[in-house]
Amino acid sequence: MSVEQLDVIDDVHVAGDGGPVFLTIVDPLDWSDPLAHQTALQKKFNVYLSFVESGELNKLHPRSALSPVTIHIAFKFGPGEQDIQFLNDTKEALASAGLGFSYEVLRNPD
Repeated sequence: MSVEQLDVIDDVHVAGDGGPVFLTIVDPLDWSDPLAHQTALQKKFNVYLSFVESGELNKLHPRSALSPVTIHIAFKFGPGEQDIQFLNDTKEALASAGLGFSYEVLRNPD
């Protein structure tokens, strides 16, 4: 599962009754083509937003009904400076839809 697969939610973590819900996007892409990467992320965000707004999240995970939802990205490669602005804009857009946003760059175990 990854950012490129638009037919799946990569990971759902429900932290108990009333606890936070994290919907994770797995992103193994590098940033060599920032526009293509941002476009892929935008498409995946739309899938996740639809998953929440349609009620599908609550249908599949009833304990999430009253929980705050955060979309989280697990990046393999860190974003560049110009990409940080895209992520900040995304955070604002998701907040206006009532969703949290976070991301992390996973360390390679080499």
